[in-house]
Amino acid sequence: MNRLFALCLLVLASPFAVATAARADCARPNCWGAIAINTNTQAWAWVVNHPNAQVAQQLALTRCNNNCNRVLTFRNSCAAYALAANRGWGWSQGYRDRGAAEARAMDECNRYNPGQGCQVRVWACTSR
Repeated sequence: MNRLFALCLLVLASPFAVATAARADCARPNCWGAIAINTNTQAWAWVVNHPNAQVAQQLALTRCNNNCNRVLTFRNSCAAYALAANRGWGWSQGYRDRGAAEARAMDECNRYNPGQGCQVRVWACTSR
């Protein structure tokens, strides 16, 4: 019974441990994130909560297996990437919440790729 109780506590505490560790990597006013994309293969990756733009950019590229050819960095905010059926795309950064970032990415994607069924593929927000 004690073993089951300990396992339940571990499972419940895990999300908090991860969130705390993520926040430890950045401090106000510099909490950086990045979204990396490959405009040809549609690959993408994201990272958040890093101390500067260069670290965030490099880690996003690494997570993309160095297969991405564009990177969007953002500070103390949210960003999103939307992809169209014709491989056109749009992205946004600098918004206070996920919804605003996604809406702007969709607006940009639809403006340059009308009728191509744009969809948000990834969004990310720093913890600050």
